[in-house]
Amino acid sequence: MPLPAPSPDDLVLAEEMVGYTEQHGGRAVLLVGPRTEVPMDADALLVLAPDVADRDVFLCGPDGFMRSVASSLEELGVPRERIHHEAFTF
Repeated sequence: MPLPAPSPDDLVLAEEMVGYTEQHGGRAVLLVGPRTEVPMDADALLVLAPDVADRDVFLCGPDGFMRSVASSLEELGVPRERIHHEAFTF
């Protein structure tokens, strides 16, 4: 599970998310830095999860981030019904 954030201070509940992910047999990756340096585009998603097209994907974050990642997921063949999201704003 990628956990992106612009800075370490922005990693909300990172410890809990890493623990939950590992408890369920997953792998968490902390991606810290500006989106220009740490993109979440189709190429990056394939590196993180080569089998992403075979998975359900859960997104949480600001609307622009989720739209961008959802678009990349659809580009990779993930059906819309397998892309789940929860929006929030600051």
